[in-house]
Amino acid sequence: MSCKDHKKCHTETHTFGNENIATSNGVFNLDPGENPIFDDVTCNHNKTLVDINNLSTGVITITIRTRGCHRDITEMLGAGLRRVFQVEDFESLTINSQVAGAVNVIVQKTFCICCEEEKEESSSSSSSSSSSSSSS
Repeated sequence: MSCKDHKKCHTETHTFGNENIATSNGVFNLDPGENPIFDDVTCNHNKTLVDINNLSTGVITITIRTRGCHRDITEMLGAGLRRVFQVEDFESLTINSQVAGAVNVIVQKTFCICCEEEKEESSSSSSSSSSSSSSS
């Protein structure tokens, strides 16, 4: 069911990082090997824009994992190059580098939240269980 199907659900957008490299918000230093950059540990449906600028002198390998997809998105990105991805149900971003370097990453995630409905359901079930226990 989509977010719009729930009357008490709403969407929000969170952005991590920015294009102003001087602030270092979104700049990650890379060690040789696998570098986990971003993990989404929620189960909320989302659409995510991932913008990666390779500030390194070497080639990096980008791996994007999405929920419910059996195949990862894997791309190589040369030194000084930038790549933007839009994915659905984003789960994680990992960058593999052969040399030490850096990347600038911007992640903009729009997702659906249906917390209010869950809270109502749990409070109504707890009130019905307390009323049934008091009537015994």
